[in-house]
Amino acid sequence: MPRRPLQHYPKRVAHGAGTHRPAVHQTPPVPGAVKALLAVALVGLGVQSAWLLLGTSDYLPARDVWLYCALFVPSVLILAIRARLADDTSRAWAVLAGAAAIWTLAEAGAATTDTTGPLWTQILFVLTPPTMYVGLILLVRTVLPRTARGAWLDGLLVMLATTAALSLSASTFSGALYWPHLALAVAYPSLDLLQVTLIVAAMVMLGRAAGRAWWLLLAGSVAVWLADSLWLIRLAAQNESSTLLYAVWPLGMLLMAVAAWQPLTRGRVQTQTDWQLPLVATSAAFAVILYATVNPVSPVTVGLAAGAVLTGAIRSIGALRTASARSQAHRQAHTDDLTGLANRRGLTSVAGPNLADPQALLLLDIDRFKQINDTLGHQAGDDVLHEVGRRFREVIGARGVISRMGGDEFAVLLELGTDRNDALDTADRLHAAMSAPLLATGIELQVELSVGIATAPTHGTNLSALLLSADRAMYRAKRDRVATQVFDPRWDSGETGNLLLLQELRGALQRDEFVCYFQPQLDVLTNEVVSVESLVRWLHPERGLIPAGQFLPMIEQTSLIRPLSDAILDMSLRQLRRWLDQGLSLSMSVNISATNLMDRALPLRVTDLLVKHQIDAARLTLEITETALSGDEERVRVVLAQLHEIGVRISIDDYGSGYSSLQQIGTLGAQELKLDRQFVTGVGDRGDLRSILAATVHLAHGLRLRMVAEGVESASDLDQVRLSGCDLAQGYYISPPRRGDLLLEWMQDRRLRTGEDRLRF
Repeated sequence: MPRRPLQHYPKRVAHGAGTHRPAVHQTPPVPGAVKALLAVALVGLGVQSAWLLLGTSDYLPARDVWLYCALFVPSVLILAIRARLADDTSRAWAVLAGAAAIWTLAEAGAATTDTTGPLWTQILFVLTPPTMYVGLILLVRTVLPRTARGAWLDGLLVMLATTAALSLSASTFSGALYWPHLALAVAYPSLDLLQVTLIVAAMVMLGRAAGRAWWLLLAGSVAVWLADSLWLIRLAAQNESSTLLYAVWPLGMLLMAVAAWQPLTRGRVQTQTDWQLPLVATSAAFAVILYATVNPVSPVTVGLAAGAVLTGAIRSIGALRTASARSQAHRQAHTDDLTGLANRRGLTSVAGPNLADPQALLLLDIDRFKQINDTLGHQAGDDVLHEVGRRFREVIGARGVISRMGGDEFAVLLELGTDRNDALDTADRLHAAMSAPLLATGIELQVELSVGIATAPTHGTNLSALLLSADRAMYRAKRDRVATQVFDPRWDSGETGNLLLLQELRGALQRDEFVCYFQPQLDVLTNEVVSVESLVRWLHPERGLIPAGQFLPMIEQTSLIRPLSDAILDMSLRQLRRWLDQGLSLSMSVNISATNLMDRALPLRVTDLLVKHQIDAARLTLEITETALSGDEERVRVVLAQLHEIGVRISIDDYGSGYSSLQQIGTLGAQELKLDRQFVTGVGDRGDLRSILAATVHLAHGLRLRMVAEGVESASDLDQVRLSGCDLAQGYYISPPRRGDLLLEWMQDRRLRTGEDRLRF
């Protein structure tokens, strides 16, 4: 029987398909038609294999042409059916089905002739590999849509280098081959290897997400590569008998078709790859080129190696740019843009997770920084922060890490081995560095710091705990008006006591344990007591009389502030009503917190109490701090406007102790300005306080506000307050706070002593 020459099968490159399904695991249901096609393909392969093993090795058209070509058809149909499913991989499967169809047509055209086949079959064989590559890449992009460009380049580099190295063996056949299409014969295994390495690169990028589909794709591609390689060897040996190779090619295509119906999973997103593998691949490709300079090598091999070297060069340039960008991003992520110091993340990176060894941390805050921003603008604030950071660097040097934590807050983590004394010494030098004025938008400013200190491992064994301790120490320094404070663990017990005290406060309010004491305000021109300020006290059944400073700050942060404020107003107006009924013409000042001003129901409750006690609204003055607008300004303005409509007076209390601007003072719409006691006590003996008092009186009168000086502790203080033009004076020299009945007795005694006939407003 005539034999079909082996060279009549110019070998085709079946570059298979398959990548992951998106996002979640998903197994597409297998239709009955696919199962039937798979069964037909397996039966056909079994028949062909048995025929090849048990039959003659001579050329048989029924077996080596018709059955052989028919075995490709089920794979084409299986891929085509998969491509019809509406999902994000359908386009990739469609391309792969097209590649399989092109291969099948090329096989049919070549198998039906006794030559190498017409030109159109050779064109189809050439079109098959790139079509397979496109389908495979589409699948990879579906599974790894956000993979970094470097990972793709690494995959391409490994493919080209591996294929170039393995294709060297094909060059040994060139001298023995007399087939007319020698270049194609040598290219087939090389192109198969390119597909194999492409799938391997994809599986590396997918990691554990590479499931059965990828392994089937790899198995099918390897089967085709082995078949093409063995075919080339047999071609070189002029062995033209029919073998099991004719079953391996359809089997490889079938394995790739079956992969289309396996579950696919989206792989992990790659952000970077190791540098070792690209380096080895580039070096191997360069070695192939060197080998080709002294030995006969296929042009295909040289082209693959050159492509690998070029890809490696592009990858290296990209890696350098990526490394530079990553380094810059790392610096930006760990550095404060304004000062150039480390930020919180940078400090965390330096400190590490464990601070078991002795080390000191300083937390620093710029005093009255908000006032700088509010009065001079944010540019001035930025100038201050930049200059403060520069001075900190000069002081600390290499002895620690300086970080801007945010706003006007800085942290200094000193080097290992530093203790409390080192931290205190550093704090002193930082304070000294701030002694010289600094320029902000052309204006000289004097900047002061509040510093909190904590040490590891005593106050914390990690950065978060150490920062918390230093933060508490820093705010204690602000509260006590000291420059530096070291954290004291004993504060914890005091805070626990405060929590217990807060629980007692709830019961005290229900038991009416709060009482009001009253301190008179003196008209310095007429020497008459015209008003009193109501001051709340807690008459504790066991601890006695507790001043407001020990419990009000806690209450102001809870819902108790509203009922307590209402109770104080009620007690104060009730006492005022008694005095009015006794013939004393007085006014009443009552403190309310900023929290009260956020309560839109406050004006209505004040009105109800005024009506209840039959008090003229003009006799009631509500004292608020100058920081009242630090919360919801719009709501505060609404509440203040309603209080003005009622006729209640507003006084700005503790003026000078906060950071408000003149614009905020005007916004409050007050009728009275009350200078904080720190600027009044001792004014008779200190020239600086006299200047502050005179300037504040001038400011108040310029804003048409009545001026009250509290903290008058001596006769010289009162004389100076009178000389300054102040309207009212208040302080222990005039009278300490007294109960309502005792204050009445005091006023009656004073009237007799001074010869006054009456007390009036």
